Amino acid sequence: MESECTGNKEALVGAADKPQPMGPGFPGQALFVHQSLASHEILTYEHAFIHVVVFELCKGKPWHILALYLPSGTSRRGDHKAILAHLRCHIVATMKDEDPLLTLIRDFNIYEQEIETLLTTTSWRSLPLSHLRDPTNNLTCMNNHQTDHSLDHFVVSKAVIHLSKEVSIIQDVSASYHCPVLLQLQQHVYLTSPPSIKWNTKILQGHGDDLELPDRWNILQVDEINSQDYLDISDNKYIEILNNVGDSLGIRGESKESFPRYFRKATLNAIKKERGLK
Repeated sequence: MESECTGNKEALVGAADKPQPMGPGFPGQALFVHQSLASHEILTYEHAFIHVVVFELCKGKPWHILALYLPSGTSRRGDHKAILAHLRCHIVATMKDEDPLLTLIRDFNIYEQEIETLLTTTSWRSLPLSHLRDPTNNLTCMNNHQTDHSLDHFVVSKAVIHLSKEVSIIQDVSASYHCPVLLQLQQHVYLTSPPSIKWNTKILQGHGDDLELPDRWNILQVDEINSQDYLDISDNKYIEILNNVGDSLGIRGESKESFPRYFRKATLNAIKKERGLK
């Protein structure tokens, strides 16, 4: 979701957000994952994309979801090239499976033909990726009463194609000038109960400074608190940021004893492999 939607959570009950805060030349974005799905975020050191690994969607095999934002405007082609090069290196470094489940989504700010060219004539052609589209419609963006075609895309690996049924664009710009783009799967989603989350006190000792460094604290307002409502909002935001930073640093996560209760053996092995657990 783009920045103007990240605060609208009425339609996102039960969802946990993985935010990338606003920065110089970057409007901010967030990737929302339903809390019933076991997932964790992989630190990218690049504000243009968010990388989350979701389990239990395909019988324990990790599913990599990357939300991408490329700056708008033809003058930003140099930025596009640099971000896409970084993204490709990140994908190559993190995709360990021979036939990975990978979905690359959101606001590419480049047209459909440019996506096809990127995937077939550049260094990206060595990756097993394809562009999925709605065969009946390619209008995904309406800004200032002008229409821009196919700025938001689904780029998926071959393994995801076999699990996908169709891509559809919902013509609704009530919440944003970007239309929702949906990918329907052929199989039912394997849902789990929320696992037990704990802080690793052994790792936490001596690493308190690491919790203070991430840029995500910049979105926490420091204005004078003069009401109970504002205190509650600030308190909730503080806890949310603290938990997210702990997750990204590996200081906070699912307790080992919770794994057998919520996951099948194949899923448990996949989680341990992805997180480097013994």
